Amino acid sequence: VPPPEPCRFQAWSEWTSCSKTCGKGMKMRDRGVLSTAAEGGEQCHGSLRQLDVCSVKACVVEPVVNCALGDWGAWSAVCNGDGQRERTREVVRKASGGGTGCDGSLKDTETCGSRAGYFPV
Repeated sequence: VPPPEPCRFQAWSEWTSCSKTCGKGMKMRDRGVLSTAAEGGEQCHGSLRQLDVCSVKACVVEPVVNCALGDWGAWSAVCNGDGQRERTREVVRKASGGGTGCDGSLKDTETCGSRAGYFPV
């Protein structure tokens, strides 16, 4: 009569990486049954999967910042050869954290001088 053979588990797999890149997440590992019980041996008792809480690092929530344009500068003092003058403005705050981008031009032109029907003094 062969001796009783107990159930035997395989070795645990490596832990998975954490399910979250920041804050609390979960990780797990598995194992299988290497051999089942035979000849009246002890059955396997225990889990085939282990779960564990993992914490990688604290989550940093970036604030929502919308883009902002500065005020228009003064019109250029002289009309250029095309009868145009210009003014400009700058981006004073770039969008970040999912904020809305700037809407509008950074350069504005208008007709001036004889083409506009008037002459600057």
